[in-house]
Amino acid sequence: RMAKGRRNKTTKRIIQGNDKAEEKWKSRVNFFWKKKREETDRAYFSDTEVLDQNGNKHKIYSDLLRDNVVVLNFGFSSCKGACPIALKNLKEAFLNKKNDVKNLKILWFSVDARDSVVKLNKLAKQMNLPEKDFYLLTGEQSKINQLISKFGQKENEPESHTNVVFVGNLSTGNWIKSISIRSSKEIVDSISAV
Repeated sequence: RMAKGRRNKTTKRIIQGNDKAEEKWKSRVNFFWKKKREETDRAYFSDTEVLDQNGNKHKIYSDLLRDNVVVLNFGFSSCKGACPIALKNLKEAFLNKKNDVKNLKILWFSVDARDSVVKLNKLAKQMNLPEKDFYLLTGEQSKINQLISKFGQKENEPESHTNVVFVGNLSTGNWIKSISIRSSKEIVDSISAV
């Protein structure tokens, strides 16, 4: 037992006295914790496949959330109230921050099972939404509802959806709630803060 303790102290002294060895050790530790965090995040958010407005398949965690700064919102294509205002604000915030924030993605999930890829594509064109990194998403409604519940929301009817925007950075673990219909500046500030 004493030999093991001495070896650990010696190893620690060698690592602390050698900048390269210390950096390599820190890198290994950080890699380990990043992998653990990724496993936890993947299990929590799931890798359920969803479709974007162009019919492309994406896995929720692996393709859309991992290593990205994301702005999540929920709505539906035939909404005449809050959704057009929310999409306008999301678009303005995205255009304002896309050059400053690496890997920024807007993820707008439909809460209406009747929203098809065709409907989402039509909405994206009507709103003149950016084609890259701005996703209107649909999929199996039970899976979308599971995702919504991960954010403390419950959707019974599409008309009862929330106006909350969730801005997150899975690399740092930081998340901020904002209101989608207030202003794009509030969303921009939230993006800057995560």
